[in-house]
Amino acid sequence: EPLMVEVVPQIAGVAEAAEIMGWDKRRVITYLDRGSFPEPLTALASGRIWLREDLEAFSAEWHARRARSREADTA
Repeated sequence: EPLMVEVVPQIAGVAEAAEIMGWDKRRVITYLDRGSFPEPLTALASGRIWLREDLEAFSAEWHARRARSREADTA
């Protein structure tokens, strides 16, 4: 009989999004309100949720853009 492995995706709320980004929760909400943050998967009574891997990818991209921008400013 084949072994079945159920993979449950890791999800994250605003607090986890802030931690991943290195921000506070207010900044996450500000970026979200501006349309500058990934759309959440859904909104629950307890708040909005994302796939953690989506936030990690966004964070890596965002921080890389910031680093390139700082390098351009000093060049």
